[in-house]
Amino acid sequence: MNNFAMLRYTLLHDKGLSYANVRTIFELENGTILVGTTGNGVDVIEPKNGRLKTINSDLSGKKISNVVSLAEQKDGTLWAGTTSSGLVKIHLKEGHFSQLELTGLEKGAILRLLVLNDQSLAVGTAKGVCIIKRGSRHCESLIKKLDGKKMNDTVTSMIQDNANSLWIGSHNGLYRKRADQTVLDHFQTDNLSQGLSHNYVLGMVVDQANNMWLTTSTGFDKVTDLEQIQPIFNQMKGEFPIGKQSPGANMLIDKDQRIWSATSIIDLSTKQFRLLNNGYGVDIGVAWLGSYTKLRSGLMVFGGTKGVLIVDPNKFPFSITPSKLNTVRLKVNGESAPLSRLNNLILKPEEASFNIQIAVNELLHKSIVYEYQLLPDQPQWRLIDADAPYVQLSKLSPQDYTLTTRAYYKNNTAQISPSVLSFTVQPTLIQTLWFRLLIVGISLIILGLIFRWRIGIVKAKAIKLEELVSQRTREIQVINQIGQQFTLQLLLDELLNDIYAQINEIFQADRFGIGIINNDKNCLEFNYAVERGVRYVAYERSMEEPGQLAVYAVEHNQSVLINDYDTQFHHYYPEQDNANHQLHSGSKEIKALSMMYVPMQHNGKMLGVISIQSVKPNSYHAHDLTLLESLASYVTIALSNAQSHQHLLEMHQTLQNNIEELKHTQEQLIMHEKMAQLGQLVAGIAHEVNTPIGITITASSILQDYTHQLQKHFSANTLSRSIFNQYFERADQSLILIKTNAERAAELVQRFKQIAVENSFEIAESINIEEFIYDIIKSHTSTIAAKKVQVDINIVNKGKLISCPNALSQVLFCIINNSLTHAFNDVSNKVIHFKIEFTQTQCLIDIADSGVGIAADAIDKIFDPFYTTNRSQGGTGLGLSIAFNLIHQVLQGTIECESEIGVGTTFSLCLPINIRHNLEHEGQ
Repeated sequence: MNNFAMLRYTLLHDKGLSYANVRTIFELENGTILVGTTGNGVDVIEPKNGRLKTINSDLSGKKISNVVSLAEQKDGTLWAGTTSSGLVKIHLKEGHFSQLELTGLEKGAILRLLVLNDQSLAVGTAKGVCIIKRGSRHCESLIKKLDGKKMNDTVTSMIQDNANSLWIGSHNGLYRKRADQTVLDHFQTDNLSQGLSHNYVLGMVVDQANNMWLTTSTGFDKVTDLEQIQPIFNQMKGEFPIGKQSPGANMLIDKDQRIWSATSIIDLSTKQFRLLNNGYGVDIGVAWLGSYTKLRSGLMVFGGTKGVLIVDPNKFPFSITPSKLNTVRLKVNGESAPLSRLNNLILKPEEASFNIQIAVNELLHKSIVYEYQLLPDQPQWRLIDADAPYVQLSKLSPQDYTLTTRAYYKNNTAQISPSVLSFTVQPTLIQTLWFRLLIVGISLIILGLIFRWRIGIVKAKAIKLEELVSQRTREIQVINQIGQQFTLQLLLDELLNDIYAQINEIFQADRFGIGIINNDKNCLEFNYAVERGVRYVAYERSMEEPGQLAVYAVEHNQSVLINDYDTQFHHYYPEQDNANHQLHSGSKEIKALSMMYVPMQHNGKMLGVISIQSVKPNSYHAHDLTLLESLASYVTIALSNAQSHQHLLEMHQTLQNNIEELKHTQEQLIMHEKMAQLGQLVAGIAHEVNTPIGITITASSILQDYTHQLQKHFSANTLSRSIFNQYFERADQSLILIKTNAERAAELVQRFKQIAVENSFEIAESINIEEFIYDIIKSHTSTIAAKKVQVDINIVNKGKLISCPNALSQVLFCIINNSLTHAFNDVSNKVIHFKIEFTQTQCLIDIADSGVGIAADAIDKIFDPFYTTNRSQGGTGLGLSIAFNLIHQVLQGTIECESEIGVGTTFSLCLPINIRHNLEHEGQ
């Protein structure tokens, strides 16, 4: 459609935009157009000849890039509002900016500029609006009428109506400064019965009848009676078929009373609404707020993230029949072709593929289904992606084809006429026999004539091609090698050596260095820098010192390419960097003439810079810079990985130290626990042995008294038979007490010795566990029979157990004896159940009884020495303690006990199936 045109950034010529992202557009009195960009200042464009020049710095060379607003006064003064440099003047002829010392203007982004009819300049910022009168150097802030306070809201748009009133759109409602006032009227949603649809005002435009139309974040409003104290607000979104769409913020109105924006058209007279999209050839990315203007020629211009849209409203037919399926683009072999070729499409043999883009001339309905059919090869209808309605055909056999495309609405009954395209694919010459014969004949005739002439040309081309292929192959190999090494190499210094070695293969790198940002010191640390194989002594470059190209690349996130240092340095800094750095060899560094600096950034964070330098001029080209940028991305990832690995190593060492300290602390705690247990054991021994020894001493003392009395009677000749018999009776009683308690003390001492078992208790042997348990049970046959206890043995799976039989028999004897002694008092169902199960490394033995159970407060004490609930009947409390020590110290296993009152008690033994292996492993 010739009513739309695009102006974009391109590398093919220098007449287009210098930067794609357009923030503001302005037409000067002489017809020249200024385009403000986010990254490269202002482009000066002549409508017929394209871009004349770009202004992006002041006289000192300071970059002024992000220009968001422009204005011109009648005396030719040009103003530019920027996000980082505030309000600046544009000197068009000289090609630079200049900054002014103004009072009253707060620092920050200048969002909107408007030259009023009296040639004063309205300046909109994120903190309100101020006015600079002609010839003044003071910006007078506007005050709100309601409370006398300064307006402090972010400005989105400004216009002046036919009565010279200044209207200001903001994030907090609509403001008006009437020509006869010095204060601002404030209109908001909450203080008007027929007020704004939303306080966030995006754009404004005034029609021929002096009515103002507004777009807000949620609505589309009309304001009438602009000169009255209280204008009338009408919310109009429901009057137009806008639905959930947005009419766009950057509004311009044409002579037919149609409101245009970069995304839509609204016809005020017919109340029609149209969206502008790719179907019209409109694609400027995201349209910036305030990036628009209307030229004196009637053309409308809108800016966005992908360039500039130029609209001729006079050539746009608003009434579009929403029923025709059109072919809007044709590509043959990937190259665009004129649509007129579809009238008689014949594909030549070398045109191996083509595709067409189809579209419906209806923008109200988005839910459209596209399909195509290709006869005779593909009679079935195939679905086309609605977001990218392309039909791609390739590798077609030579014949005639009919391509039919159709479309229909998902949620609408309107019909869309299909599109039918007939085309022919011609056969290739080599597909015809006569051509092959002809080629063979001609080749034989002319081959001898041109062979010598051609052979030289072919050789030359082959050599050149071989060199080029070899060079590119070598570069690809180096990149692949670097990528592989990066994934394997995590040691930082070795990684840097590898990077230098690989880069030195594809570049003339007389000097190489990598600088890492140290945010604490605000500097670049060059811990790795090399000149012709000789390392530099590590040095730092302050981020605040001027003249450093490495710092420039980091601060501007921009690669630097210089092929003649003396003549090209001033493009970045006015004075050269004369700093010298020391080599480890002590020799003086060589002056470099060509150099490349590439910033390194990872996950949005600036890491540092990589630099390559040559002592020769013109050593590098744009291709080299592109290649280095690709390598820099790998280097950045590798450095980040290496730094993370170094951090992990440090953390690992810290953890290792903590573990060693923990082990030491644990050993100390174990020793304290052993000493505490030893003290408890000694106290128990003293308590238990003290009783029989005390009785023995008392009985012997009484026997001694009886003996003394007998001697007195004998000496006094008063010894009678009755006295002598009485002595024998009492002596016999005392000796019985002495013998009984001496045996009791001996038994306790023997049990104490069993508690302190050693690993050399006995030699391990192979044990048949089933027969072994039966033998243990036989030793309790009389007690089992007397108490009517049933014993069951369940062998889950058989296995071979190599252990110490004497120790194991003593453990099982103690557990069975404990159950027979304590478990079955007042219990009718008396059962002891054995369960034996083997795993790959362990033998599991469960011994469960159906007895009375053990109280919860006693379960944790049953393995303690001398703990017994049957001391009145001779219990010593050593049986389970001995079993516990035998399990842990001799049998190298574990024992646990679970019990529930009224249900029973289960002892669970876990033993290694081969104690010899465990002992050998401990010895090693």
